[in-house]
Amino acid sequence: MMLKTTLEKLFPKSRVTSLLGDSAWQFGEMGIRMLLNLVVGALVARHLSTTGFGILSYVAAIVTFVFPLVKLGLDAVIVREISVSPEQSGPILKAATRITTLSGIVGALGILVFAYFGGHERDISVALAVGSIACLANPLGMYYGVLKANFYSGKIARFRIVLAFVFAAVRLAFVFGGAGPMAFVACVVAEEMISNLICYILCKRYSLLSGSHEDGDWKHRVKPLLVAGFPLMLSFVLIGIYSRLDVVMLEHMKGIRETGIYSAGFKISELWNCIPGIFVGTFLPHFAKLRVSEPEIFLRTIRRFAAGFFWGSLCIVVFTILASSLLVKILFGPDYLEAVPVLRIHVLCFPGVCLGGLLGYWYILEDKSSLLAFASAIGLLINAIINYFLIPHYGASGAAAATAISYSLSVCAPLVCFPTTRKMAITVFQGIILQIR
Repeated sequence: MMLKTTLEKLFPKSRVTSLLGDSAWQFGEMGIRMLLNLVVGALVARHLSTTGFGILSYVAAIVTFVFPLVKLGLDAVIVREISVSPEQSGPILKAATRITTLSGIVGALGILVFAYFGGHERDISVALAVGSIACLANPLGMYYGVLKANFYSGKIARFRIVLAFVFAAVRLAFVFGGAGPMAFVACVVAEEMISNLICYILCKRYSLLSGSHEDGDWKHRVKPLLVAGFPLMLSFVLIGIYSRLDVVMLEHMKGIRETGIYSAGFKISELWNCIPGIFVGTFLPHFAKLRVSEPEIFLRTIRRFAAGFFWGSLCIVVFTILASSLLVKILFGPDYLEAVPVLRIHVLCFPGVCLGGLLGYWYILEDKSSLLAFASAIGLLINAIINYFLIPHYGASGAAAATAISYSLSVCAPLVCFPTTRKMAITVFQGIILQIR
């Protein structure tokens, strides 16, 4: 009710229903995909064993490193640009697709070079080569931004839910058919490419690309788009490396089996880590206008989210620690029992993930994306240092400890180091101690 009442102050009532429906579909899509990935991913892990699952996780980590680079932050920038200047959507989109076509090719070639000259075993090299194909779908990914800018996110969410179930069925067929890691890597690539293709088809279907093939002044859009996207790209690259650095360091320092053990514990913890992103990405953007028109209501909204995130995350941490043995045994089987301490340690980063997601959105809203990059850089540095010392002695559990410590410190770093964030720190702290009004 609070959400609907607040939105009615900003938009006509007819529009509010549409916005809430759009948000509900996005929320449902992310939740369903998250659960499917956990359940089907657990069956895949059982099938592949710790070594095969380690290969799959390692390839996913490398592709995660590269994806933000090839996107160049433009997937987020074009949403803002097209929303502000819809009449310029043609030149904007044409410039973005040309830039990302080139960056996608470069990204794919970069992964191929790393695959064959990085000293990997043959199975890992071939799996990386297959994973590199996903970069070639990069230009089509821009059309998701067009749908978001025109409030069609709910439409694509429905198709993506169907797609998630289809590819979940394909993965299950691979499991029962005895397929190896390569088949599952190819499945991930195919899902990414088809999802992006559907975005393009929907844009055509709803006539959102009128004028996108006209030359216009698209060449003059290239530099502004790159300049606007660079801070976001830097932030997303750091976040991508930060979120998967432990997997890569584990593979190089302790081997692929230890990587599989860590990935099993991480996968359960990752289920919770998606929750703040779903809430922030789905609901908070509707409150952006409040920052200017109703600043007190905006701050109260931030405090409500901070309270819910912090105390809710603590409940989930306690539940996960108590149920960790049961969760690992049910989902992954007895071969993965070594992942129990990994899960117990890794889930401790969840409060930091929740508050970090809330603050990250606020940084972007205040045009302070550099703070997001700073937080990610601090976290990455701390994570790498702690991993270097803990992994040789404690393996997967050491990597989990490094993640929990670095996440917590990275959230606090901008709030402590910059006076301009003092208001943010006070607002979030008030929410934590339940001083909402």
